[in-house]
Amino acid sequence: MDSLRIACLHMDADADIEANCQQISAAIHAAAENGVDILLTPECALSGYPGAGRDDYQDINWCSYDGFEDLIHTRAQQAGIAVVLGTISMADGKLFNDALFCGNEANVTRYHKRCLTPFDKNFFTDANKACVVEFKGWQLGLCICFDVRFPHTWGDVVCAGADAVLSIAHMAGPDPDDNVKNTVVPQHYASRAAEWATPLVMCNTAHEKRWLDSGAWDPRGMRIDTERKNNLFIFDMKKRDAFDPWYSQIYQDAVSYHRRND
Repeated sequence: MDSLRIACLHMDADADIEANCQQISAAIHAAAENGVDILLTPECALSGYPGAGRDDYQDINWCSYDGFEDLIHTRAQQAGIAVVLGTISMADGKLFNDALFCGNEANVTRYHKRCLTPFDKNFFTDANKACVVEFKGWQLGLCICFDVRFPHTWGDVVCAGADAVLSIAHMAGPDPDDNVKNTVVPQHYASRAAEWATPLVMCNTAHEKRWLDSGAWDPRGMRIDTERKNNLFIFDMKKRDAFDPWYSQIYQDAVSYHRRND
């Protein structure tokens, strides 16, 4: 499959897990109607993000919570699409911030966020493993929000064979320097795509204090045109080999350099 049609859900999650699940379920149906292959939700879309409608995670009933994840997986399967779900998990008494790849015929894969903000560390435990999943002939790397700040983390994903990177985020909140993050963060994503010659999609929260809307960048680091359908941002993404061979050479050189210096 030479291209993927990817949608990002424009959603501001809160502490009401059932209501969040209903929003995501409705978006799955809408995405399928628009021929989407993969739907991305924002970071912590099912659980709610700490400090943005949720104070903590002490009240989570994990049996019930797992049921909501299973429901989203089932509804995505029925709709014939995959979902990258912003969620959380508990393992060995540690709480993780996750991207859960589920639905369609894909193997369910859970990625634990590797790079935590100072605020994240009040709630979550960091992980250290890159994650790449196979879907319709694509190798797709999973990243979450603050991961974009750290080149080695992005490099690990691309060097694991990713044809594209799917990133979910909660890029929102106060900016100590007015409008700096609004300007710099989109450039950061463009740079990640360009330096690895690897397309990416970033699904951001709809929170009123967000620094940017969801977006996608091609292997050149150029913005991919957005099709807006109600609360969906839709992008048609092509592999790097659909572009000038120069970009494939950049990718090969970047991977070689990263492996030599890892």
